[in-house]
Amino acid sequence: MKRLLLAICVTAAVSACGGPGAAPSATAAKESTAAATPAATSAADRFAVQAAKADLKLPACAAAAELSGKDSCPQIDIRLLKTSDPWINSVLDQRIAAIVGSVASPEQDAATVSAPLQASVDAIVAASTADSKDRPGMAYAVKVEPKYLGAHKQLQQFEIATYTFTGGAHGMSTVEPIVLDPAQKRRVELADVTLPDAEARLLKLLDAPYVAMIKRLNPTNDQQLAQYRKDFPLFVSKKYRFAEDGMHFHYDPYDVSYYAAGAQNFVIPYAQLSGVIKPEYLP
Repeated sequence: MKRLLLAICVTAAVSACGGPGAAPSATAAKESTAAATPAATSAADRFAVQAAKADLKLPACAAAAELSGKDSCPQIDIRLLKTSDPWINSVLDQRIAAIVGSVASPEQDAATVSAPLQASVDAIVAASTADSKDRPGMAYAVKVEPKYLGAHKQLQQFEIATYTFTGGAHGMSTVEPIVLDPAQKRRVELADVTLPDAEARLLKLLDAPYVAMIKRLNPTNDQQLAQYRKDFPLFVSKKYRFAEDGMHFHYDPYDVSYYAAGAQNFVIPYAQLSGVIKPEYLP
């Protein structure tokens, strides 16, 4: 039986200061293997995922010595996945290019950016170099890492994790789950897997893990809990995926909590999703 080829992606380019990224360490490879889900293993005979290196050229950093030895080089780390399905490859590549393009052009939403990946990287490097003249040691950082999350029914699931720093108090991390139906060649949104009028029921089901998160982060009395709900109101995230233990809903920092709390992942067990999720997507 063939085994699923799932390895950590090779760094496209560590930074504009140096050459191509080094080969992944043994520790990183071990972590990547451990990240493979049972669902991914069961799909090994018919679907393979391998690492791929983004073909990028980064200009050398200019005048680093003029910045009193402080690093002015933007850290650019773009990774790709290549699967045995060309259509999936195209979807993932286009989405990664759009995400990087939205960093290069912050006024545009990632859904509307269509610039080539290399052009966006060039723009990010140029902007970082210009800003570093006034802010030594504050070079930009962009890291994009896609992962395979395994199969669910006829679906193939991925996520794209992104970290960006373009100035300010801190960088920003986001995760975008991507659920695809290769047979129908379409991205499967939350509305595609839920029954009509499911949002209100999902909101109610998500409330339990939401309250548990609040109490875990900062034990509160009823008055403080009410204030937290006002400051960070719960909503049904469209960032979802299926897993063995249920349906996962991802929330980026600031979505339902303060930045230091990090990203949140709320799980609704399948036993609670009858009448909410279309039957064909339940175990």
